[in-house]
Amino acid sequence: MISTSVKDNEAAKFKNTNDGTAVRVATSGDMSGILKDVSYDDIQAAYPNDTTEIFTYILGSIDQATITVTYTDSTKNFVARIRRT
Repeated sequence: MISTSVKDNEAAKFKNTNDGTAVRVATSGDMSGILKDVSYDDIQAAYPNDTTEIFTYILGSIDQATITVTYTDSTKNFVARIRRT
């Protein structure tokens, strides 16, 4: 049962680890998505032009996946395509 206490719910977002405190991450939705089964410890972003963003997912200095987000125009209000390469 979910607590109605804001303090309890905020505290539940964190967990203790051997080297400090970490934020809990929950996965929901389609698990067969664009990054299914990709492990990574770093994400690098590049912005080659006004309508493109490129995100490279890296594990131990080795590229695991690259996601390119293309927008319809420079306002970035509408996505034209998201592609994994």
